[in-house]
Amino acid sequence: MLRLLRRVLWILIYPILKLLEPSIQRWVKPTNQSLVLGTVADLTRDRAELLLENAFLRQQVIVSSREKKRPPLTNQDRRLLV
Repeated sequence: MLRLLRRVLWILIYPILKLLEPSIQRWVKPTNQSLVLGTVADLTRDRAELLLENAFLRQQVIVSSREKKRPPLTNQDRRLLV
């Protein structure tokens, strides 16, 4: 039953993801701005946004610092990344 539900959800969501893929790729692409411009941009961001980014980066460090060559993602890691 769960497998069927998962399959139905995938069939419904996949076309939407394919439509959004170019936008998502542009959104996650790193910028080529200089360190000075990045710092100035950070000065204009609010505290909550900076704290959220900091927490996300800390989670990435935790995952990458695990002892195995390819760190396994836990379900909690996946939920946080989504």
